[in-house]
Amino acid sequence: MEGQQRLRRCLAAYAQHQPELGYCQGMNFIAAVLQLHMAREEDAFWCLDVMLRDRVPGGLSRQLTSFKVSVLVLCDLAKTLLPDSYLDLEGLGMPV
Repeated sequence: MEGQQRLRRCLAAYAQHQPELGYCQGMNFIAAVLQLHMAREEDAFWCLDVMLRDRVPGGLSRQLTSFKVSVLVLCDLAKTLLPDSYLDLEGLGMPV
């Protein structure tokens, strides 16, 4: 329960720190990993800030534009490089 509260505080603080972005889907996974590996909440917050600002520029946005483009590229690569696996997944109702 404490871990969830730490995560919630980190994400709420980030949303206030970067109001033009706020909270976006997927941020919780990054923040959770940071929370697990850092003892201080503040360290995890600032690491999240650096990662989202410098390492994933444009990757997270309210529209998830960069993410959607990346998924489309991944789908095309899978179709081209792994056609059998791609068709198997599609056949199982699990589109890439």
